[in-house]
Amino acid sequence: KPTDLEPVYVIQTLKDLCSKIERCIFPGYDDISVEVQRNGTLLMQILLRSPLACKPILCKHRLSREAFDWVMGEVETRFKAAHAN
Repeated sequence: KPTDLEPVYVIQTLKDLCSKIERCIFPGYDDISVEVQRNGTLLMQILLRSPLACKPILCKHRLSREAFDWVMGEVETRFKAAHAN
């Protein structure tokens, strides 16, 4: 059965999630804050992009758009819950 999920949507949604995660670590937009944000979230972004790449999502797991959105929401919610203030 074909899925209604498109590769462009997967890539864009994952990119948006990575930017949300990057911004919630260390507030600020000066050069040092931006560097701290990038370095602090680099491993998390690598760990997200590997299993949530287009090919495994579309071919192996055959997720629908609704299921993919749910997975992305769960990842964001659990990351924010685990983030110590």
